[in-house]
Order: sequence, then structure tokens, then C-alpha cells
Amino acid sequence: MTYPFIEIAAALLGAIVLLPTAIFLVMPAPGPDRRLAAESFMQFNREVLALLRRREVLIALLLFVTPCSSFALTNIL
Repeated sequence: MTYPFIEIAAALLGAIVLLPTAIFLVMPAPGPDRRLAAESFMQFNREVLALLRRREVLIALLLFVTPCSSFALTNIL
């Protein structure tokens, strides 16, 4: 025996999840970038290196990595 309201509920939940994506139909797209790809990647790399030189970022990365390493350690032992 199948329950027809399960299919209706699934369709309703799917519509609720996908409904916010309709905003992309009315958002204007940004114009093309006039820089070369190599220039964009060089700037991106400089910004990432500048972030990695900051003490706050290194502490945040350490806080994110520490739980992962401790769980991995329990799997090894």
C-alpha cells in the first residue's frame, strides 16, 4: 500500500529547497574581467600568501586541523 501524501510531501520539500534559486533569474551577471588569467592567478596567490602570514589565520587553521588530527590518531592506534 502506497501513501500518496509521501510523494506530495517530497515534491513540496523539493520545491522549498529549490525555490530560493529563482532569485538568480533576476540578478544581473557581472561583466567580463579585462585582466589576463595569469594576472588574476598571480593576484590570488599574493592574497593567499598575505593571509597565511597573519597570526590570526594561522591560529584559526590550527584550531580547524587539531580535531581532525586527533580523530585520525585514534584510528591509527
